Amino acid sequence: RGVRLVSVSLDPARDTPERIKAYAARHAAGPHWTWLTGEQEDVERVLTGLGAYTPNFSAHAPMVLVGDGRTGEFVRINGFPAPEKIVGEVDRLLAARSATASAAKGTAP
Repeated sequence: RGVRLVSVSLDPARDTPERIKAYAARHAAGPHWTWLTGEQEDVERVLTGLGAYTPNFSAHAPMVLVGDGRTGEFVRINGFPAPEKIVGEVDRLLAARSATASAAKGTAP
C-alpha cells in the first residue's frame, strides 16, 4: 500500500510507448507500475539525475532505487536484489516516515 514501481527506459529509440505497453502487459503491470520513456535528451537527464546514466545503455549496471518521495530519502541497490531486500528497504523507509510523523506530533511511533 502506498508503493509505486517506476521503470525508466534506457533506450528510448527502441522503447517506444507501444513496445513498453506490450512489455508491461507481458509482466502483468498493474496501475501502481509506471513505465517511462521519452526523448533521448529527457531520458538522459532523468538517468543522470538518478546517477544511472551511461552512454552505452547496453553496458549499464543493473540497479534498483528505493525511495520516499515525501522525505527525499533514496537508497541505491546495485545488481539484481532479492525481492526481500527491496521489501526490507520499503519497510524501513515507511517506518522512518511514521517515526518522523509521530515525533512531529509529539507521540511515540
